[in-house]
Amino acid sequence: MKYILVFAQSCAMALTAVPAVAAPLAQVEGDAFSIKMPAQPQQNAQVVKVPGGSVAIATWTASDDGTLYSVSTTDYPQISDTSKSIADFAADSRKGLIDQLKGRLVSERAISASGLAGTESTISSDNGEVKARTFTVGNRLYTLLVLYNPSAGAPQANEFLTSFRVRKYASAQPAAAQEACVAGPYMVFFDPNSDELTPQAKAILDYAASAYAKCGRAQVMISGHTDRKGAADYNVGLSQRIASNVRSYLVSRGVPDGVTTTQSFGESRPLVETEDGIGEPQNRRAEITFGPGAGW
Repeated sequence: MKYILVFAQSCAMALTAVPAVAAPLAQVEGDAFSIKMPAQPQQNAQVVKVPGGSVAIATWTASDDGTLYSVSTTDYPQISDTSKSIADFAADSRKGLIDQLKGRLVSERAISASGLAGTESTISSDNGEVKARTFTVGNRLYTLLVLYNPSAGAPQANEFLTSFRVRKYASAQPAAAQEACVAGPYMVFFDPNSDELTPQAKAILDYAASAYAKCGRAQVMISGHTDRKGAADYNVGLSQRIASNVRSYLVSRGVPDGVTTTQSFGESRPLVETEDGIGEPQNRRAEITFGPGAGW
């Protein structure tokens, strides 16, 4: 199903795209959890439409000396397909991750950690070895991943995996009711040479606007970016239109216009480095950040 594929793709991108930057493990607070991982993890969020509602996926990723650490939360709606439990969706997501990484399952076992029942898996792939833990709490699936070179090992992997804690959580309430301000960045992507918001981009912006409601009147920073196809000065103008359209949409969804600021970077800050003239899809984007310390 689409949301399983997107979940697997987001994990796979996190496992292959984060640069290795040495950092000690530190206590990191998520919206309803805490864990020890390299400080200042990158945050991202997306929303996938499914029958009966939307699946909200948020990730925290960081690297330390070539080892990647990732925490994902996946909030499922009360899906009408009652033949599947959240545990079934967790199993489907693990299979999707294995398929996306073109890996194989080496081992899997049931675990109990900090009062939570879960599953621990080891996956082998060409990108390295992955240790994963999944837990379900209410309608939320937590996934912890460590990707490392098996020849080098990952001395801090066990500390990361065993430090995970979930704060008090009322399963009868929507997860969003207990979330703190999540600053982002929230990313939306655009078609070639276009500033028009796609349906998927609007779904992500709806999620971002809803998350902003938990941030008081924090500043909202919106940056527009393009690929390297076309003239550099044209791309600056295109990125400005991208940022402006995102701003207008967020304002239409309740974000105060007075707290928003836009910046257009053209092709100067790519997510993926390319040669001039290449239309890389991940570089055609807007990034939205808010909360204390929001900025470029």
